[in-house]
Amino acid sequence: MGLLKQEFSNAYTKGTVFVLVYPASEFREHFVNNTVYSDNPRINAAAQVASLNMLRRTVQGMKHGDNRPIRLHTILCNPLSVANAEEAAYQQYIFATKVSGVIVGALTFLVKRRLPKKLQDNNSAGTAVSLAVSAAIGSRIQKYMVNNIRKFNAGDVDIMTFIEVNGGIGPQYSFTGNHLTIEEY
Repeated sequence: MGLLKQEFSNAYTKGTVFVLVYPASEFREHFVNNTVYSDNPRINAAAQVASLNMLRRTVQGMKHGDNRPIRLHTILCNPLSVANAEEAAYQQYIFATKVSGVIVGALTFLVKRRLPKKLQDNNSAGTAVSLAVSAAIGSRIQKYMVNNIRKFNAGDVDIMTFIEVNGGIGPQYSFTGNHLTIEEY
């Protein structure tokens, strides 16, 4: 029971994992408020708010007097470097392109199936019409996805909270993530 602190790293970033473990009846908000997640006061406040929101949402769903242990994981990533931000943005672009490609493939099939029988029988004309319609819609879908995916910039900080409660009907999990741009801290 108490606070565990551990460093981590993955392909994109490094950071610190903070784990608070207490029985539900003993978990108090001051445990989260007194935890120092970062030396930067704005990052620290954002991590505390994210952790408190996750804790409150979980405890509200539990019965009064429930004594199951709660493990609240708060993951604070170091600011992204330029290279890591570019790589993450590239991966997001690839993902958006693949998803829009799948949608275009499905549209091509569906449009061809909905064409008049005369065009369906003429394979080259039916394929040309379905490809033209799908390409027009698919380019708009890809443009929309690329414009609306999260943008990664150097200096951005990710704060993720993960909570687990064991017992009852089995383990239960919840996850949320927050993103701070360099302008926000």
